[in-house]
Amino acid sequence: MLLLGTAALFIPVWQMVIIKFGKKIAFLAGMSFHFPGLLLLLYIKNDFSDALYGVGVISGIGTGAAFLVPWSMLPDVIDDVAVQDGIRRESLFYAFFVFFTKFAAGIALGLSTLALEV
Repeated sequence: MLLLGTAALFIPVWQMVIIKFGKKIAFLAGMSFHFPGLLLLLYIKNDFSDALYGVGVISGIGTGAAFLVPWSMLPDVIDDVAVQDGIRRESLFYAFFVFFTKFAAGIALGLSTLALEV
């Protein structure tokens, strides 16, 4: 809950970073928070629950960028393809984007369920 709450709070911050520095820099900066936070989870013992709160905040900062940046890049991709081909295919791009996002989430949930049963 802390991770998602922090992510929601930082989405406007990442939007300002996108406006000022661009989407590539914003994504790289966001992942520089996200991945170290996830790696820290491997080394936190069960009796350090206070450390989990800090890791949740750090990962949440990067998760805000992970939520925002791909969705903000999609219209740019659609416009670029429309310029190249002369045909606008918004529905195709959004359908594939949403489908594969949900597909990946389903695979991740299935694999995590298998891992927890072992």
